[in-house]
Amino acid sequence: QHGCTPGRRRITLYIDGTLPLDEQTPRPAVAFQETKHIAGHKRANRTVTMGRLIGVILIGAAITAAPRAVATERFEFTQTEMAVPFRIVLYMSDAAAAREAAKAAFARIHALNDVLSDYDPESELRRLCDTSNEGNPVAVSDDLWRVLVCSQEIAERSEGAFDVTVGPLVRLWRSARRTKELPTARSLDKARSKVGYRLMRLDAEGRTVELLRSKMRLDLGGIAKGYAVDEALGVLRACGVERMMIDAGGNLGLG
Repeated sequence: QHGCTPGRRRITLYIDGTLPLDEQTPRPAVAFQETKHIAGHKRANRTVTMGRLIGVILIGAAITAAPRAVATERFEFTQTEMAVPFRIVLYMSDAAAAREAAKAAFARIHALNDVLSDYDPESELRRLCDTSNEGNPVAVSDDLWRVLVCSQEIAERSEGAFDVTVGPLVRLWRSARRTKELPTARSLDKARSKVGYRLMRLDAEGRTVELLRSKMRLDLGGIAKGYAVDEALGVLRACGVERMMIDAGGNLGLG
């Protein structure tokens, strides 16, 4: 306090109960006293106890130790699958990890194309169409089973507006587009006789599919890409990706 000039501050820190020469009353083990001299006014004292001092220190340490946000970058990858470009956009902090995640997602999409494609004569879907007929159910994989079960549920809810057995008609109109000739009434009637979601029988116990008319053709174009997008999103999440988008020819998946 001695020698202080108006407007200046002096802070006295007490440790282990020691006392300044001009004090007669014991102080707390640790505290600091702030004495402010203001010209023309009485002296103002403010004492902060050890608990408050430790609280301030702990708060400061917590703020200092707060984790910093990891910077992320935008990565984009494109690969043609299911006859359309699949575009994957994701945000990660590591380029190598982003490439590996996209690679794994594309691998899953490619594997599903081998199952669900109606273009590939070696796909599981095509083999099902070639071998199944009335009285001859065929066991199918988990992926094909899930897609066909979902397809039948939507067909029933839409009263046939959505129907994956529409393959014979799709083939007929594809041919008409190539030849630039409209299909005849006879060919249309023949194709329609093989179309109808009730002509596909699913057995949940044996996980088998039975097509009740010969030469039926399934076309999963209205659901396969969406299923592939959902599966690819799951792969990206498993790789640690938290922000992502997949565009499969207009079929979008976000995560």
